[in-house]
Amino acid sequence: MDLAEKGLPKIKGAKASIVYLIPTGKFPSGKHPVEEKENEHFFSFMNLATKVSENFQSRKWSEFSGPLMMLCQKLQELDIENQDARVERSLNYSGRETGLADIVKRARQHGDEITVGFTGGISLLASSLPDGLKNRLFLWDWTDYTRAAAGKKDGRNWLSGSIFLEIVEEIIPNI
Repeated sequence: MDLAEKGLPKIKGAKASIVYLIPTGKFPSGKHPVEEKENEHFFSFMNLATKVSENFQSRKWSEFSGPLMMLCQKLQELDIENQDARVERSLNYSGRETGLADIVKRARQHGDEITVGFTGGISLLASSLPDGLKNRLFLWDWTDYTRAAAGKKDGRNWLSGSIFLEIVEEIIPNI
């Protein structure tokens, strides 16, 4: 990047680079979100080097070391703290079914081993029209905490598999 283009004083041989610090979870499959250019560098908070070694990231990072090491350490701490927050905000279901027939099949197969998500709970499900149920998306999760998704649930919106079946069979007999 030419410093004169940015209105900065021209210093012979000086170059500027842009450093992007991106939370660890934002790198899909460990790849950078865009192609790096010569003057652009992407780092996750967790892979910023605190010591110079011979790996690619550390060699690039060593160009920006010095006083920024304190910032690097603080960002690493924040990233670790945010990992706990991401778990709390993670998915609260194990699977999705795209239609009533599929979720009914799953509920019959697994019964009270699963819960079915329905915003509005029992009362809204019981007052639903058949056509409104047939093509909607249903979320489900295991009741056994060792298999269940990590996210938080509002218990009012989750029904046991058998209760869900009982209500649906009242709305649509012979389903």
